[in-house]
Amino acid sequence: MAHDLTGAEVYLNPATHGQWGYAYLPEVFLPLAMSLGLPAGAADVLLRDNPLRLLATGGAR
Repeated sequence: MAHDLTGAEVYLNPATHGQWGYAYLPEVFLPLAMSLGLPAGAADVLLRDNPLRLLATGGAR
């Protein structure tokens, strides 16, 4: 998953872009995805396991 806090697209929707910051994933995206059927185990992989694996390998290159 990627998270763009400020991107050039802010002008497209100024009411929401830049309003949530890092809280967007757990407070907006995750509840919506789970309400649409994302299993809890998949959420753990996306938000915990994958970032931990990336950090364990020395980060993005």
